[in-house]
Amino acid sequence: ANAQYLPNVGKLIAKLNSIQKKNGMKHGVLFLSENVVFKDFDDISQCYGKLEPIRLDAKDFSPCKRSRFYWCNIPVDTEKYTNVASQVSVDYGDILDPGSGLLERLVYDCDEHFTVKTVKANTFLASLSKIDDDRMLKCSTGECGRTNIKLEHYSISERERMMGFPPSYVSRPLQNLFNEIMTCAILQPETSADGKTYRDFMDRRFWHLRKKLKLQHYPKSEKPYFEIGIATPIENKQKLAFFTEEQYSKHLIGMGFSICVVEALLEGLVDLFAKDMLRTYEGCDYSFPWEPYLSNHRERQKEEESATQSANEERQMRED
Repeated sequence: ANAQYLPNVGKLIAKLNSIQKKNGMKHGVLFLSENVVFKDFDDISQCYGKLEPIRLDAKDFSPCKRSRFYWCNIPVDTEKYTNVASQVSVDYGDILDPGSGLLERLVYDCDEHFTVKTVKANTFLASLSKIDDDRMLKCSTGECGRTNIKLEHYSISERERMMGFPPSYVSRPLQNLFNEIMTCAILQPETSADGKTYRDFMDRRFWHLRKKLKLQHYPKSEKPYFEIGIATPIENKQKLAFFTEEQYSKHLIGMGFSICVVEALLEGLVDLFAKDMLRTYEGCDYSFPWEPYLSNHRERQKEEESATQSANEERQMRED
């Protein structure tokens, strides 16, 4: 929650708890509320029933930094999650896109007195001025040579991987949205010879956006020779910020949770409910592409395969 909303979220939880109690529920509302780290949080903790926040940093779970406060009443073994993946660097395995390397490696490799083993990406931020600042730089490992180094910003796919999202989890919906607006709401109606409107081309699910979105247009050298920027929700800002498709994806990632940390915080839910109440969801077998998650994932797969084989053998014996 945004800092200005934290007290209201705490009050909402208290209200829901009173409703739960009146209806004879066995436990109160389970909650997880997140915010950036800040001083003097005592007043906020009072709103959460004097519960102090848990401070966790994504760098202990993943290749990127993200230190955050979490107000959470789900049982969490914080010692268990100390330095889970603290030695995993940004250039581990396939985290970086092909042909990309770390600028830090290049700098330190030139000086034998310096060694760097682990490099963590800086916290991904959401504001337009900071999504691609000089904290987000990597280098090309192509044929540019050491005297002509090409610097680039972390791509959307790299940020998705480092934050623990499945491939294209953020970028694909944004691509669909921008394409729907550019092609079906702007380009096709404007070039229609029959006077057709966006209603003739645009998916009906997007019609409600017509009066809600604020757009800007930018020239482009390639077809369709323009691109659009979409403003984020105002949220008491005096000046709107307009994001292109790529920028909006990076903006949302900068606003997001580190999934590795959330997984650790919510793991205790499994012990609070009966086994027959637990359900898996599509994609639940997804693994973060670094250790120790990869090894744990392989072990779970082996156990599942073994359990399936045993069940099949048992069923075959009954049929025989």
